[in-house]
Amino acid sequence: MYEVTGRRWRRPARRCPEWCAQDHQCTARQGYPSGEHRSDTMTWRTRYGRLTAVRTEGMTGVGWLDIRVAVRLPADVVDAQRQASRLAVQVDLAIREVVGVVDQVSTQRQVRA
Repeated sequence: MYEVTGRRWRRPARRCPEWCAQDHQCTARQGYPSGEHRSDTMTWRTRYGRLTAVRTEGMTGVGWLDIRVAVRLPADVVDAQRQASRLAVQVDLAIREVVGVVDQVSTQRQVRA
């Protein structure tokens, strides 16, 4: 038989970083092992469309930024495909520049030359 003690089990309370939304978006403060701190959604309306970002950090302390971009494309299918491809490449290059990722293929080519 089980003995009733009147005690309740609780997960240990978690402290959220100052940037965390500290609401239902933050699953870390409930103590879930796979919980994440999440910031409020940041949205910017631009001339080209909309940019949305959310800062996230796992329980291990590793953080990342989720970015979503909505861009209006031209009606012409060929132009839209060309613009979408070019935009994806330019976004990748901009991110590499900001976070300091070195392209290993480019580095290898430069060493051989």
